Amino acid sequence: MPQPTKKQWADVAKKLDRLYDTVFFRCDGYLVQAVLGRISNNGIAIAIYVNGLAAVHEWVDGKDEEPRRFWRPITRSSFKQRYIKEMERIVGKDECEKQGLYNKETTYNPSWLRPWPFIRHLIKHNESIEIIDYETYRKEAGLPTEKENVE
Repeated sequence: MPQPTKKQWADVAKKLDRLYDTVFFRCDGYLVQAVLGRISNNGIAIAIYVNGLAAVHEWVDGKDEEPRRFWRPITRSSFKQRYIKEMERIVGKDECEKQGLYNKETTYNPSWLRPWPFIRHLIKHNESIEIIDYETYRKEAGLPTEKENVE
């Protein structure tokens, strides 16, 4: 399956810079929807929907496949730097290493702040990527047509 071209990726990035524009993908069997929208009173971000789901609480820790493929990874230290420095002074660096004070935690956020980091992450973590239109997305997701909604 051919990957999108550089021009197609540029078009996707341009669409994801406009408020409420939506882009649909088929990535390795997953249906992905990306839309730039409001996430708080004063903030906007690119929200990612995987197979129609925005954010599933169990996905945040990254044990499932979906967040690692599509969501923004956030890596932080398990302990504050101030605490680590204090413990190094008290017990030494070797003991801090044994206790796991230098460990990092990774959580996943279902939104991206800019389009190009999202696109690079999508390319890196998915072998087959196809940009699809809304009608194709609607049919594959099993969403009703506008006529079916009226009736």
